[in-house]
Amino acid sequence: MDQIQAEIEAIISQIEVLQRERDALTGSDILPENDSPEAIAQAYRHQARVAAQVSAEVNGIDNAIAALENQLQHKQRQLRQLQINKRPFTQKDLLEESLQNAYERADRINELARELAEELRELKAIA
Repeated sequence: MDQIQAEIEAIISQIEVLQRERDALTGSDILPENDSPEAIAQAYRHQARVAAQVSAEVNGIDNAIAALENQLQHKQRQLRQLQINKRPFTQKDLLEESLQNAYERADRINELARELAEELRELKAIA
């Protein structure tokens, strides 16, 4: 059980690292060299060129995060199963476990919705 807990902590740590990396990539502002129309246009052109590459990197990071979150959920289910097997379970326990699973899935859905909204805002800003 300790090994699974250590694996869970390692996965969580890696997810946090990837999320920080993603935030660093998506947090760039458009800063023209000066206020001239040419500088502003050049800054936006440069941002449009960079946006495609950043978008691909962010997509790769998002895929890695999703895979790690799936692995995390699997490990958490394994850990819960081990905990359940060590104690007698009742209908209340099963209900609580099902409710916990539902909350975890709802959290993931909400997180994906936030990410999608952020990507849409970024795409609108580029367009």
